[in-house]
Amino acid sequence: MSQQTPPNPAAFYESYQVRYLFAPWSLDLIDRARPQPGERVLDLACGTGAVAREVVKRISPNGSLVGVDLSPDMLRVASEVIGTRDGVVRWQQASAEALPLPDASIDVAICQQGLQFFPDKAGALRELRRVVKPGGRVALSVWRTLEHHPVALAMSKAANGRLGAVIKVSFALGEDGALQRILEDAAFQSVRVESVEKVITFPSADEWVAHVVRGAAAALPELRAMTDDERAQLVAEVQAEIAPTLRSYTSGSELLFPTAAHVATARN
Repeated sequence: MSQQTPPNPAAFYESYQVRYLFAPWSLDLIDRARPQPGERVLDLACGTGAVAREVVKRISPNGSLVGVDLSPDMLRVASEVIGTRDGVVRWQQASAEALPLPDASIDVAICQQGLQFFPDKAGALRELRRVVKPGGRVALSVWRTLEHHPVALAMSKAANGRLGAVIKVSFALGEDGALQRILEDAAFQSVRVESVEKVITFPSADEWVAHVVRGAAAALPELRAMTDDERAQLVAEVQAEIAPTLRSYTSGSELLFPTAAHVATARN
């Protein structure tokens, strides 16, 4: 029985989760952050660069972006897909609680779906305040609660604990008012939070569970440690259990399902 891990889980995450889920949300968040030509931007919890690749178009010429993530695999894919854009982009492995950036060096900080994963959320926000210049802008997003994501909710119930943990963490700041409170407690100013909904289209309802499992292996050691047979068994079990939910959001071969996020803007 093979003990090999899925090939390049971060690259698989880039090809599917980023392409179909995070890319549409990135544009909304960037529009709220309003990065301008010449500004210095931090993409915190940058992953494979869903936000960064769009921001660099808006800060040229003379702007710069640093993408920070804890995962070297994610950063490796980001550097392969996006590169450095002739020195405009820098990729840095670091935790959100200890940013390798000078005080007041950032004009705009953007964090898409990262804050809920930080072990010390208050410490991460203190670091953001330290590196963002006075009057600088911050834009963050977190998913709303699982009840607003019926496909993810069905997967969470069906995954028998192996996927459920990461799914639940993804929605840890989803309650109404939670993002507003944590930003105000961190002394950010002019905090504004809006609840936004988007329908996401994935090209194959039949392949959705397999893609989620393979992409999640980029972050979950227990999935990476599974054999090919064990992963296939997990996919088959979850797929069978959530089939009625998937059918209710299927049109032709495509899966079209609702997602919802709290999106915040603030000033330092």
